[in-house]
Amino acid sequence: MAPARPPPRKKKRDPVSRSSHVPHPTPDAAFRAGRRARRARRRQHPRPPAHRPRGDPRPGARALLRQRVHVLRRQAARQALEGGPQRDEGAHRSQDRVERPGHAEVRARQGAPGQRPQRYQGLPLRRGRLQLRRHAGPLTAVGPAHVGDEGARGAQARLGRQEGARHLPAAGLEAGAAPAQRLSAAAASWRVGLELELLAPPGSDRRALAAAIAALRPGGSVRRVFHLESEPSAVPGHPVFNNLTLGFEAVDEGGALLARCVDDLTLQADLDREAAPRPGWYRLVSDDARLLRLAARHADIERDLPEALAPVAALFGTTPEPGPGGMLRVVDDVGHSVLIGAPLPGERERPCELVTPPLGDDRGARLGELVTTALSLGFLLPREGALHIHYDAAALRDARVVSDLVRFFVAHGGALKRLVGTSAHLRRVGTWSPELIAAATAPGFAALDWPDAERALREAGPTKFCDFNLSNLVFAVPDKDTFEVRVLRVTLDLPELLASVELFEAILVALCAGPIAIAVTADPRADLDRLLAALPLSEPTRRYWLTRRASLDC
Repeated sequence: MAPARPPPRKKKRDPVSRSSHVPHPTPDAAFRAGRRARRARRRQHPRPPAHRPRGDPRPGARALLRQRVHVLRRQAARQALEGGPQRDEGAHRSQDRVERPGHAEVRARQGAPGQRPQRYQGLPLRRGRLQLRRHAGPLTAVGPAHVGDEGARGAQARLGRQEGARHLPAAGLEAGAAPAQRLSAAAASWRVGLELELLAPPGSDRRALAAAIAALRPGGSVRRVFHLESEPSAVPGHPVFNNLTLGFEAVDEGGALLARCVDDLTLQADLDREAAPRPGWYRLVSDDARLLRLAARHADIERDLPEALAPVAALFGTTPEPGPGGMLRVVDDVGHSVLIGAPLPGERERPCELVTPPLGDDRGARLGELVTTALSLGFLLPREGALHIHYDAAALRDARVVSDLVRFFVAHGGALKRLVGTSAHLRRVGTWSPELIAAATAPGFAALDWPDAERALREAGPTKFCDFNLSNLVFAVPDKDTFEVRVLRVTLDLPELLASVELFEAILVALCAGPIAIAVTADPRADLDRLLAALPLSEPTRRYWLTRRASLDC
């Protein structure tokens, strides 16, 4: 058995080591030491601004961040609707801050105050009845979102629909402007194009007007173009004949269009149908518009009829075949007719539809030049002559706007036609079809997205030949995406031209802001007075139409 170990002896401490022993620091001393260390680090690495997160948010903080962004959006929208001051997002930022590594990436990912986080950008913003749209700048209110016919109209009433800028075509309108001021600003920038149906004096033609307009600009010139038209046909099995006639474009030195002078087949009453064709004037006729478009691309328009048709016949491996009365016939390689070229009889060189390019704020000066030039050449107003005004349809591409537009013109179209003095000799006009009216005023149509609304309108079969043409808008006609007013009589009086443009422009601007609630009563004059008072017209234009209304025998 091993002997037991003796207990360990206590080690004596050295007095020197006992005196050099440092006890554990107290809590106060540890706090002060940590604070000194933090201050030293802060001096070396300044802290980023307090409103900037220094990293990914903690679990659960993302929801708080989204809630904060939502509140900021609502505040921005309310300020935009009420015209209050906009918050300067950069005013509170430090201009000389020092950023830590990676801080820029965090800021881009999180987004600035009032903006969406990066992962949510590009998605639609819809919160309740208020729809917000993200532009390049701060968030702006664009009007109530559609939530059905009744819901949308209720939201419009609560938010003040005319204060919103959702459908106004002018960009950059001040949010705090009064409704009339905002609508007038929108009307001032709405692009329009005019078509004036005129008649050259005997012995002249539409080429003379194009040449005179081109001479208004240094280096201006005239170029020949083909103009495609259609007319009813008496030939069994061919209800419509399509025509290519000669037109002329006046362009400036850089090639920009000044005006187009083309034929109009509706102008016939003032012409001598027995007049012999003038040399160099001809037309191409076919029952297939596609063949005429092909011919327009390949025919040599600068040459006379035989030489002009030779390239077209060569496409089918043939040559033009002569016919009676100077006609030429183009056939394919098996003898099927493609088109017919014929001299242009009956003074058809005299009709001149003067077509302007899209006009902006300088419309008065541009129209003044054209009117003065036409009057100086002695151009006349034909019996069937009309003034067609095309309005840019970009702001009208909305189911609610189209629905209100159809309802308005169904109710007030007749009174407006009496006001503007629609001629009884106008051709190719009339009311919308019952199918189109039913489609545009159907319950729930105003709440549709535009592709669905466009599909419903196309199924209704809109046509160009009516008082107010929606077909260009519905079918998205290239280079002619417009709403066309066709009920105006032609005139070369500049004040009447400008007043007519502004009248229907004001109607469209008001419809974009909301329905025009003018009831139809048994007193047409009172209805027109209320309508003219409600529209955002300039005072001279309002007085012009009130004077015209006073002269009516309603």
